[in-house]
Amino acid sequence: MRPAGGQYKEYARRDRIIREMGFADYQAYLRSPLWKRKRARALKRDKGKCFICRAKATEVHHKFYSKIALAGRSIRFLLSICRECHQAIEFEGGQKIWPRRARELVKVRKRALRGSAQSLNNRQDEQIPR
Repeated sequence: MRPAGGQYKEYARRDRIIREMGFADYQAYLRSPLWKRKRARALKRDKGKCFICRAKATEVHHKFYSKIALAGRSIRFLLSICRECHQAIEFEGGQKIWPRRARELVKVRKRALRGSAQSLNNRQDEQIPR
């Protein structure tokens, strides 16, 4: 599925870097030992918790597709993430979205979940007899 809005520049850059690294495409990169090592490092760094909601992380999201990040020299731009949050930031209206919008949605979703948790805590505090 192509990203909505015609924003292909970041994906085209990612694909060019992937090919320069010797991979046929992004899917081949994701099957590689390089990606598996980076993914494991990110999950370990984040203690297996989703960056957004703190549930168990089962996936790792590229925040940026820089050459340094794709080549594994840094895991700084990788986010451990649960499936639900990953789907929420990668797709909008059934369409894959472009990376800049995904980065915005990470912030929006994290704030929204933080607000929900605070609201729940306030309601629980109100129910505790004093």
